[in-house]
Amino acid sequence: MSTRSPNRMPAPILALMVAVLLAFSIIPAARAQNVDWMTSDQAAALDLSFDVMVPVGIPTPFEGSPAIGGSGGYYSLYWVNYGGAPTYLQIEGLVGGSLPAGSPADLNKQLFVNASVQGYEAIHDVTSIYDNVWWIAGGVLYTVSSNNMTGTDSLSLANSLIALQQPVQQELVPLTPMPRPPAATTVPEPQVQAGTGGSNIADALPTQPPTESATDAADIVSVPDAVSDSAPDESVGDVSRAAPSPDAISESVADDGDVSGPTSFLESDTSGLVNALSGSVALSDGTAGPTLPSGGDGTGGIRQIAIP
Repeated sequence: MSTRSPNRMPAPILALMVAVLLAFSIIPAARAQNVDWMTSDQAAALDLSFDVMVPVGIPTPFEGSPAIGGSGGYYSLYWVNYGGAPTYLQIEGLVGGSLPAGSPADLNKQLFVNASVQGYEAIHDVTSIYDNVWWIAGGVLYTVSSNNMTGTDSLSLANSLIALQQPVQQELVPLTPMPRPPAATTVPEPQVQAGTGGSNIADALPTQPPTESATDAADIVSVPDAVSDSAPDESVGDVSRAAPSPDAISESVADDGDVSGPTSFLESDTSGLVNALSGSVALSDGTAGPTLPSGGDGTGGIRQIAIP
């Protein structure tokens, strides 16, 4: 029974997918403006260092955009309807503000905490000319003041306000390319440098067998040209005078068969030179016949001699 291993994703593809996920994780998520009745320019004017509380929608009977003001630690939204009873709505925020001690309609009327807005203590003051709510959250004094607003009152509207969320444009961050694997390291060729005393080249060359030279062969004799040619007096081994030519030796032997003349030189001197060079010389009768054995004639000389 064969067991099949589960399919595995190739490592390069898996690495690429991980890189893409990591790249997109650092891209800020696109965030839309959380109120649709406000333009992006109006929202930008309210981009302050604290929470700007705004209504989710425009309360009735108001229409259109309010007058917007904002700077430093203060902002204001103001709607107003003309042509009848005073009808308005104003929402404000003031960093570092404090709750009022007396009613704006009658400063002799002392105010106390009598309500709650989104979990914070609040003061709700209702008169014939306004409906006001004050509360402090995050070090900011917020105020909702209205008159002749329909469908809700200031306290209810205050509890439904939300912090304005500025729109954030989606930023595309280019993906960081995957690092390529390093190229295979090429092994440098050995460098042979000329030097004075180095032996790197000799050590690297294979050992060659020694070549046999003529000086190593004891049975090969090379007679110097000085022996065969008439030459000035030179000292060669035991020879202290010029050696006669081969023709002179042959003529002397042919005339009387006696080798007492020039052969006495060969007996005493040439034989010493030959013996010193190789130890023996093969003799020939000059007819390309068999080699004649070396030997003497009883007088200390040799009967025939051939200089190779």
